Amino acid sequence: QSEFQVSTAGALQQFEHGVMFWRQDTASLYALFNDGSWQSWPDTFVEGQAEFDPALVPPAGRLQPIRGFGKVWRSETGVQEALGWALAQETAADVTFQNFERGMFVQVKGVVYLLLQEAPGAGSWK
Repeated sequence: QSEFQVSTAGALQQFEHGVMFWRQDTASLYALFNDGSWQSWPDTFVEGQAEFDPALVPPAGRLQPIRGFGKVWRSETGVQEALGWALAQETAADVTFQNFERGMFVQVKGVVYLLLQEAPGAGSWK
């Protein structure tokens, strides 16, 4: 691996209107929204914090995300509305990042995403 390519443990969760993934090496969370935009945040979840909000009851066949994904989903403005409810539990996944000058390629579970960075921690994806 070069300094531009990193493989790390991670996690992935599918939502009604996008996907979230986590990369262990930088403790970062990413949300890719179906409108073609993405955002990232540091993973600030710590053991002992509430994993979910019992007041939020998902519709049948949907789930409330938990832990780090859930914290971002509940606390960051617009994320819950933009992603919708989770479609399945989060799953562990190896994640590979290939950095370049204005963004990165991300490969997770056989899918490759191109994230174009247009502002710190945000941009568009394909």
